[in-house]
Amino acid sequence: MHSEKIFLVENEKSMAEKYRLHFSNLSYQNISIFTDQNQAISALEQSPAVFFLNYDMVVESGFEILKRIKLFNPNIFIVTLCNRDDFSFALNSLKYGAFDCIKKGENDLSKITDVLNRIEIFKSRIAPEPITLAKRISSLFFKNF
Repeated sequence: MHSEKIFLVENEKSMAEKYRLHFSNLSYQNISIFTDQNQAISALEQSPAVFFLNYDMVVESGFEILKRIKLFNPNIFIVTLCNRDDFSFALNSLKYGAFDCIKKGENDLSKITDVLNRIEIFKSRIAPEPITLAKRISSLFFKNF
């Protein structure tokens, strides 16, 4: 079971339920679903690890919502969900802080699984190594330890 908190901003109830069931099937149990982006922004203090955002329902102009999330916590992994085939949209999503952009519809569940796996791999590679007492003592005597 995964302990990470997932936020999903989705105004279509059937899509929200589809994604919630998929997260549950992947052993993610700590899921918060929002029908409004402002509700999700107000709840950021709950420290979600992953933030799935239906970009087609974003009220703010441009990519301001991505900037706001990253400003609050740059370690949140944002995944935009959209109905667009526009490559420039996906590129701009990444430019403004999204980890990935997924087109809703065919294969979106497998793409969500893939992106969650990539996030886990990414987090395991950047996770800080615990500092042992031996390392602390050695660092006092050796600069490059």
